[in-house]
Amino acid sequence: FYRFLNQDHETRKREGSLSRVRTVTGISGMGFLDSSNEDASSLVKPLSANLWIVHLKLQVVERIGDTVVKDVLIDYPITVTRVNLSIAQNPWGLALDGYASPPQRIKTIL
Repeated sequence: FYRFLNQDHETRKREGSLSRVRTVTGISGMGFLDSSNEDASSLVKPLSANLWIVHLKLQVVERIGDTVVKDVLIDYPITVTRVNLSIAQNPWGLALDGYASPPQRIKTIL
């Protein structure tokens, strides 16, 4: 996942899109609910004892100067895995392992 994010950064740098200021926040009302709730707006889905898919529902706002050029709600399905590292290096013993599927824009009704 680290290599993927670095490659994405290099692509954005070449395209000149790093001049934007991005703000990422959680979406109000879309906090944690486990997968036992069928209507859960944010899910943690266990795949095994050591692997989960976590749906991060986030608002992404991008600005160039004072002008907002993007304001979207996005679902980031992240794979989280248990790792065996020292508690000093990683007190939770978890790592982000990549996207479970491509991030999707959340449709909203205005």
